Amino acid sequence: MGRWGKLTKRQFRWSELRFETIYTTPRFGLSPYTGKPTYREHGRRLGSMVETTPYYPLDGSSEMIEKTYSRQLEDIYQDLFDGPDEIASWVKLVEALHQTTAQILACSGPVNKEVADKVQNVPAARVNRVSNRYKNYYIPIVTPQRRSWDFVPPEVIRPLAVTTVSDIAIMIRRLGMVWKDFKPSEGLLRAEGNETTISSITVRSVGTVLEMSMHNLKYWNSINELFVPSKNADMMGFGILPGEDALGVCGHNIGTEDELLSTLHNIDRKTAETVKSIMTTHHGWTPGISDVIGMAAPMIRLPGSCIIRVPQPAGYAVGLTYQEEGFVVFYHRLKDLITERDSKAERVSAQMRFTLLQYEELRDRYGPLWEDQHQCRINRTPVEFLDDLHARHTATTHYFTQLQNEYAFGKGGQTFRYTDLLYSHIRNAVNHFSDASTSKNAQIPSQAHNNYGMRRIAE
Repeated sequence: MGRWGKLTKRQFRWSELRFETIYTTPRFGLSPYTGKPTYREHGRRLGSMVETTPYYPLDGSSEMIEKTYSRQLEDIYQDLFDGPDEIASWVKLVEALHQTTAQILACSGPVNKEVADKVQNVPAARVNRVSNRYKNYYIPIVTPQRRSWDFVPPEVIRPLAVTTVSDIAIMIRRLGMVWKDFKPSEGLLRAEGNETTISSITVRSVGTVLEMSMHNLKYWNSINELFVPSKNADMMGFGILPGEDALGVCGHNIGTEDELLSTLHNIDRKTAETVKSIMTTHHGWTPGISDVIGMAAPMIRLPGSCIIRVPQPAGYAVGLTYQEEGFVVFYHRLKDLITERDSKAERVSAQMRFTLLQYEELRDRYGPLWEDQHQCRINRTPVEFLDDLHARHTATTHYFTQLQNEYAFGKGGQTFRYTDLLYSHIRNAVNHFSDASTSKNAQIPSQAHNNYGMRRIAE
């Protein structure tokens, strides 16, 4: 058990004239980041004495490393998993989570200077005081739990740690691994990635037991492998698209083709049938669905963080608005439309002019960083740029929220719900988009270069 072995004790049972072995192992979980241990009441002893259980965040700080009986980050960087081969795999998991979380926090802001100085491969780690601003940072925690070896079945040869299916599923995914099999009800769990394998077995009187085999887990050398540490990002990793509560958008299951078609069927039956017919000849191509991710989900990136990578909820998440061509062509066509209407003295809505202004401000201020989507999809994107986009997204959400409240009970005989706009976009993208209606392949080259002489970084 590594340094956790220090907590193993033997106590003599006089009634049985023998020793009982009491050992301590961690219980893993996820909790909002507070920067310090938390204590939760779980019972009462004598009088007003309150019994509490400590929960230690795996944040890479020296204090938490000592309390979780792990090695310091410097030792982990030199040789992550030294020691005998028969060491319990959860000891390795504790150290891996310490290191990964420390790097995430160094990129995100809520980290003390002691950790920032130790974390490697992080550009300009900032030191900020942990506050309520970071309550949405969900990071791994452990709490020590004492157990008796008397109740360990003979099939188990190493002490076991405990966690829930949902927590271990999220933590393993954050370590850069992919679940190849995930059927908890059948006891079948298997994950692979970063030279690491996790497999499950069913043990009598215990349940499902996971064993992790690590070889050379050096995934942290690339910051771009880190995921946003939030609930919404974790949901996307399992095919659940979170909805923006402020706009009345509910979550949607889009992880598989069947779930996607079921979701579309609830929106519009004709749309679902059209997508199903397209997927029959072009497997995996679902026009318009990629736009839903940005239109339905809340802002998943956390304030002050340069980490923007989120798990892809489905294999068809890449679409027109994900590409540089979509951005540039949209801008030029919007500009041409406004120019044409102005020349004819026709009405141009304030929203159209505002959208054009926002685009030009971002392009003029950030140049290729805005239009070249490959640059703004990596975790090394400047925080100032991301904060600007975050603020504009918040302002847009506020605009639609106000509009929705204003027309909630009908105004001038009109009503407005954001979900109507969202579903209308899906129907039009699927049923009226020329490529979709003729079942063309999604990979047909765009004519954006010829139409508008789109800027290319290579040139």
